[in-house]
Amino acid sequence: MGLGRHVDSGERLDPNAAAVFLTSPDGVEFVRIAATGWAAAAVADGDEPPAAWQAAERTVAFYATPPGAAPRG
Repeated sequence: MGLGRHVDSGERLDPNAAAVFLTSPDGVEFVRIAATGWAAAAVADGDEPPAAWQAAERTVAFYATPPGAAPRG
């Protein structure tokens, strides 16, 4: 998403604005959809399902948790 905005406009994405978006309800949903898609693709490519889905959850926790906050469960 940030890369797309940069390519379209040439402008840099404000890191603080990105962090605010990623921890918003829409941002969390965006990250969850992306991580779920990657996990499904990994499973389809032969990865072990539990490992792929756990990696997806860790991805959501990493990107969608505000600094200093407890990860989402």
